[in-house]
Amino acid sequence: MKIIKINLILLFCLLFVIDITLWIFFPIPNFRAEINKNSYIPSSFEANQVFNFTSNEGLYDIDSNIVFSTNNFGFRGDDIKNPKEEGEFRIFLVGGSTTENLYIDDSKSLEKRIENQLLLAGGKQKITVYNAGKSGDISTDHLSMISHRINHLEADLIVLFCGINDFRRSISSYNYIQMPKMKTLSNSEKLKNTLNSFSQIIRRVLMVKNNISSDSEKITFSSRYQKLFNKTKGLQEIPLNKKYSTKFYENNLRSIVGICETNNIELILMTQPTTWGNQESDKIMQCHWMTIANDKEKYLEDDLIIGLNHFNNITRKISKENNLKLVDLDSLMIKSEANFFDDCHFNNGGVIKSSKIISKVILSNKTIICLSKRNNF
Repeated sequence: MKIIKINLILLFCLLFVIDITLWIFFPIPNFRAEINKNSYIPSSFEANQVFNFTSNEGLYDIDSNIVFSTNNFGFRGDDIKNPKEEGEFRIFLVGGSTTENLYIDDSKSLEKRIENQLLLAGGKQKITVYNAGKSGDISTDHLSMISHRINHLEADLIVLFCGINDFRRSISSYNYIQMPKMKTLSNSEKLKNTLNSFSQIIRRVLMVKNNISSDSEKITFSSRYQKLFNKTKGLQEIPLNKKYSTKFYENNLRSIVGICETNNIELILMTQPTTWGNQESDKIMQCHWMTIANDKEKYLEDDLIIGLNHFNNITRKISKENNLKLVDLDSLMIKSEANFFDDCHFNNGGVIKSSKIISKVILSNKTIICLSKRNNF
């Protein structure tokens, strides 16, 4: 018994020395650390972040290694100069994960492709495009982001791409009026967070367990979509009998329109396409996971199509009533593995296709030319 105690003490001392050594010479960042929440912008990326993703799951037209980074204001794109340079035309893309494009490399991202296409057509004018998209964000988040951050960064044009997250929240009885309650962590999660904060060894163990690799310069995450796809295939289909409303979505869109009008910002709205109910390609039908209702059931895709169409119709309605340009991606995108790797997220081909459509609409509206004259560029 005495020998066991001595060995345990020696082991503890050895681990302590190793941990101290790791902290001094080979520290890695805390991937479980809580981001400081901005009470006015509840959902945003931290500035100057670099994430590296690997995807070896055979996702359609997704690169194996992807770099996703944010600039000095937490957006995808080049660093933002504040105040804006004279003659610069500044565009922001706002939306959820379909805008964010987490699995598209920085060099091929939506904002970068749009920016390059507009620069080719815009001559000598300086045009910058930034991406404020973030996974899971709904119209409430877009409203906060536009009113409390983008509005102060001298935006000339905002392209708003939303709908599907509001639809999914609505069928989950999301309360738009009251702030959602903070999730209570279990005792085991609290222990993990505590240990992860103080121990480099524990941090590495949790990273291995969660399939995350790290070095002093970057954190690398691996995609896990095939698990979701396989889980979804075995679920029983049920009808979408839940009541949902477009009221709050419509109110938020109207508020965004009002903010843009008041601050002389052009606004373009976009509808949300999905690959649900695809009749042309069986391949992409095997890559769905956003239909999951619970651990044992998934919703009928035909019902989800009808539901999302209600939200897309609100987008179309707001666009028509306010004489705004509309990019109706729901009607324009081929809904197959040529453009998507799952229910609604673009692959490289989808980013190329959508960027061309968006750029064409911006240029056909002569928005850049009109605003250039307004600002005496």
